Order: sequence, then structure tokens, then C-alpha cells
Amino acid sequence: MKVTKFIKNIWTSKKTYSQTLQNIDTAMSINPMAYYSKDYYETEKLKIFKNGWIPVGYTNELNNNNIIASQIGETPILLTKDNNGKISAFHNVCRHRGCKLIEEDKKASMISCPYHKWSYKLDGSLIGTPLYKENEHFKKKDYSLFPINIDINSNIIFGNLKDNAIPPPNISMKSAFKLLNKYPLKNCRIVKTKEYRVKANWKLLVDNFIEYYHLPAVHPELVKGSGMDEHQCTQKKGKYIGFKTDPLTEAGLPIDVSKKPVFSTLNGYSKVNKETSNANAAHFHALFPNMFYFLFPNHIFSIIVTPVSPTESIEKAILMIEDNTTPPVGWVNELFDFYDKVNKEDIEICEMVQEGLKCDKYLGGKLVPKYESTIHRYHKLLINEMVR
Repeated sequence: MKVTKFIKNIWTSKKTYSQTLQNIDTAMSINPMAYYSKDYYETEKLKIFKNGWIPVGYTNELNNNNIIASQIGETPILLTKDNNGKISAFHNVCRHRGCKLIEEDKKASMISCPYHKWSYKLDGSLIGTPLYKENEHFKKKDYSLFPINIDINSNIIFGNLKDNAIPPPNISMKSAFKLLNKYPLKNCRIVKTKEYRVKANWKLLVDNFIEYYHLPAVHPELVKGSGMDEHQCTQKKGKYIGFKTDPLTEAGLPIDVSKKPVFSTLNGYSKVNKETSNANAAHFHALFPNMFYFLFPNHIFSIIVTPVSPTESIEKAILMIEDNTTPPVGWVNELFDFYDKVNKEDIEICEMVQEGLKCDKYLGGKLVPKYESTIHRYHKLLINEMVR
């Protein structure tokens, strides 16, 4: 039975989160049940993923394939790009018998259902119904794909499942977009992607990405020449988390400096860093609730996290470089291998945290103000959506 009305429960009450809503000096992390409770998860799906604007991908992903599969929470969607460059989004379900239309990204002139071959234009309109002609009881125009609201900002595609969507996120993320717009995202090409299936709640992955307190223990190679004090919060107002590493020392670069790319840095990078004396600063943003991107001098690395269940997630990693650059042979693979190694280290530790949260004695942890204020801010953003 489909849920049509939200039933209030403890997860929509501010009292439930009193330990987290305190000042950072006394605050504890969010109630651990938020990472495994089925009731919390169902509430979260409705309050966050079915109500809000969710990052679902980049326009660049539609350059090679004009039909791509994505998700908003557990809801499968598809994105299309027609010959005129118009991007649209639809529920990934056939109007005939409810079959999922695509499993993988593809390049095609139309969308064809694998079950009975009903077919649709890239604008969602139904055009083919084998062995079944229109009649007084059936008109193709009445059976177009279910559309989804989208908003595109800084080449990031946001989707909203509500018929009457709240205003798009350009205001709540204005400061993040201001910085991102200085980078040539629209002129970048995606050179590598990979999906990871993770046995951990999606929020554990977010928590991990937005704090650097774990770097010495989990990623010791990253901090060999980059001190903890070189990571600085750049947070402005809005629904995102922001910090940067400045200076990004040679050991801190995600490549061996002896093999540093010979092509020029990304256009706009000098504009972003005009306030710093170091040319090798790196910027990190987490857009609420589930997208991260790392802006380096010569590439952009991004991750989108999608919940699968209360204790499982899918992580999609994306590597981009500027379109008119030709990196040295093997450089892309070497760089992505680096990220793959770091990502696997993060996944392993997040899965260990997921197991540890089964302890009934653990009711939340003390946050370290200097290094975990980003988690405190993110948890408050989550709570604001849950109690709204």
C-alpha cells in the first residue's frame, strides 16, 4: 500500500534531537538510530528525498549517452537529452505494466521498454504500442512518462519528486554555486566513473566525507606533507558544507608530483584562488543531502551517494578534466586508482562504524569542535528537514 499521508512520529520532534541541537562545545552526534532504524529511514525518505531538491547528476554525463539512469532516494528515474540539448527527467517506469525502462546509460533516439516494447520519445511522449492501436478507450497522449521537476545550476542537475515543488536550491546554495561557477564545469568531460555498493547507511558516508579528523588514522599517506591545520572551513550560509585545503602541499596532491600533469590548470582556477598566495589550494563542498565535489587545480572529483536501505548505500564516483586537455598517458588511470584506494579505505571504516552502532550502550558521540563542526552543521541541516 502506498503512503499518501505522513504520520507524525518521534523522528519529526525536535526533542528527539536535543543532544545534537546544542552548541558545538557540548553537542553530541545525531541519535545513532538514524543510521539503522527502519522508522527513521521511512520518515527520511518522505521528508528529505520525496520533498526536497536532490542532486542526481551532472549535465556532462549526458554528453556521451543521452539517456542515463539515476535515482532520487529509492525512486528510479531517468534523464534524457534531446537533439536540441533540452534535458528532461522522468520516472523510470513504463506506463503499460510498470516495468523499469532502463538499467544502464545508453545512447538512443527513443526509450524502449524491455517487456512489451512500448516506446517513448526523449520528451516522454508515448509513440509505440506494438499490436495495439489507438481507440476510443486508449489515446497515446494520455500515457506519456511521468515527468519529474528538474533544476540545473552550475551544470548540476537537481530533481524533485513533488508535483508542486518548493523553490529550487539556487538560493539556499548560492555561496557554493558562486564558487563553482568560476570553474569550467560545462567545458569538462567525464573520463572515469565507478559505482560502489556499501554496507553502511548513506549518512555515514556523508559524515566521513565532510570531516578530516580521520585522515591521519585512515589515510596516513594524505597527511604526510599536509598538516591538519591546513584544512580550513569556508562555510557560508546555506544548505551545503564547505572547506578547503590551503596550501595543498606536494604530498597532499592526489598524484605523485614527479608525474604532475603537463597541461594547464583548469580555467577559472586562478580566479577562485586569487585570495590565496598558494596556487595549489583545493576546495571541497557537500551539497545537501548527498553530493560531494573536490575542486583541484587540474581536475574535479565528485561522489553522489544514494540510499538503498537503512544499512546499505550506492556510491557513484566521477572524475572530470577540462575538455581541451590531453593528460599524459596513464595519468587518468593513475589518478582514479588513487581515489579508488582512498574510497575503499573510507568504505571499510564506514562499514565498521555501521557494525559498531549495533551496540545498545552507544547513544551518540562527543564531537570534536575543531575538526567536526562540519558534522554538527550537517546534522542540524538533517534535523531541520526532519522536523519541518
